[in-house]
Amino acid sequence: MTAKPPPPPTAALLNPPSTTRLASGDIARPLLRLALGFGRTTWPFDLAMGLMVVGVHWREGHVFGALGWWLCLAAVLLGRWSYCQHRIAGGNKGNVPATLSLAHFALFAAAEGALWGLALVALPLDSPYATLLKIAVTMMIVFGALLPYGTAGRPWIAFVVPLGFAQLLHMLTRELPLREPLLLSWALALAAAAFTAFRLRRALMANVAMRRRAEMARRAQEHVAAELNHSREQLRLALDAIDAGIADTNLITGERFFSARYAELLGYPSRDELARRHRFSNAIHPDDRTRVLDARRRHIEDGTPFREELRMQRRDGSYVWVQVRGESVRGIDGRPTRFVASLVDVSAKREAELRIADSERRYRALVDASPSLIWTCDTNGRITFVSDRACRKLYGLEPGDVLGRHVT
Repeated sequence: MTAKPPPPPTAALLNPPSTTRLASGDIARPLLRLALGFGRTTWPFDLAMGLMVVGVHWREGHVFGALGWWLCLAAVLLGRWSYCQHRIAGGNKGNVPATLSLAHFALFAAAEGALWGLALVALPLDSPYATLLKIAVTMMIVFGALLPYGTAGRPWIAFVVPLGFAQLLHMLTRELPLREPLLLSWALALAAAAFTAFRLRRALMANVAMRRRAEMARRAQEHVAAELNHSREQLRLALDAIDAGIADTNLITGERFFSARYAELLGYPSRDELARRHRFSNAIHPDDRTRVLDARRRHIEDGTPFREELRMQRRDGSYVWVQVRGESVRGIDGRPTRFVASLVDVSAKREAELRIADSERRYRALVDASPSLIWTCDTNGRITFVSDRACRKLYGLEPGDVLGRHVT
């Protein structure tokens, strides 16, 4: 029975997935999911800020306009919450491209920013201090929007552009105390918010990239381990299928491996017991030990081919004739690191050779004892065998003088 050799390593094993190069979508999708998560949870804060604006207008007697504005804001925020909930529940499994989800999310950001800008432009206040309070609330909203929109990048810009334009228009068209310091403060607040959004996104991108690379490395490691396990299983099946027993010895650590056939040839019920009790040098028959160990030493030292027939002791103490072939694996320094030996049972061949040799001895004894001249010739009539005793006694010739001559 012959076994097919194990398949060569697959391309995935030779070229595992890269853990250093990431596509833009590998980072954009996790950031979008993170932004959707913040968008689902931060909307109550925006509504609370909106109520502060309504309270300011309440004191000024403009409650109905402010409530209408707040209800529009609530509708946009609830729509954002519903959209984020839907996208997160769906897991963004690829049915909607990430770029399209980002565009939808930016629409909610632009609508919310426009509503906050509308509160500044379309809902004026008579008291300059109430106006300052409303301006302060909008500044807080700019920083508060960093979590749901700054994580995604472009949605935060869509939110800030209409709000920033409305805030600037409001401060330029209203009579405000300390207008120039307010304009400077607003410009600094926008710059600080933009810098924070940039740094926040860069930090999150680095974190996502690091986690993504770690995940890719883990998957590559699992893939390589699975390939190795598959190759080992294929090799084990091949070793169990062939007639030879295999022994693999690590010459550096002393670790050994035996195939099931090796244990079977030596009569051991398991490879564990074989590994505990069997030593190659001790199992060699004393008459063969010096010859075989010298041949193995020469092979390990200078690579001389190692192929020997010897008697090896079995578990029950009996001996079996085996043929051993050895190959060594060498490191870059040329020193052997592993020694692999194959063991084949040749007892039947040895018994057949002994029977043939015994039969030949008996045949020659009978021929030499016969007084008759016994000879054989080939098809050309030339003598190929002649009985020694009769040749000398009858003709006075040595058998060597007759062999090869024609019978005539």
